[in-house]
Amino acid sequence: MLAALLGRHDLLLVLPSLIVACLFLALLYQLAVLGADAPVASAEDDAQTAARGLLERWLARARFTAEWADGSEQEWNVHLRPMLAREFEESFHLHARHDPDTYTSTGLALFGSTLWPWVDPREVAPARQAAGRPGPGRAALTEILSRLERS
Repeated sequence: MLAALLGRHDLLLVLPSLIVACLFLALLYQLAVLGADAPVASAEDDAQTAARGLLERWLARARFTAEWADGSEQEWNVHLRPMLAREFEESFHLHARHDPDTYTSTGLALFGSTLWPWVDPREVAPARQAAGRPGPGRAALTEILSRLERS
């Protein structure tokens, strides 16, 4: 506008371009000087942060799940038995409804007659009966998980 007032129409395009160039150079200077102190996040750092978060969530879920082992039989039936049965079925590629005899014999061979009833999904007691009885406890859960791990 000042150039138009002074009669210098040839500066109308140059002046705004010069202002934009100065602003761009100031931005580059700030990034170069002030940004040099800031740590640069790499893809490896992002992957480590994501892995750490995943591990923390997994550990929290494992702790929470282990707490159900000390509860009642009903809590075991609702929270732990389905998970343990699923792990057993996936480890051996078995399903109770496809071949019940093989399913039971494999479960008895792996867990024994004491632990198998706590894994077998067909052994669930009615909720009213199971609510008052204690579950097998954390030691049984640990033993079941170690046997699954070894299989």
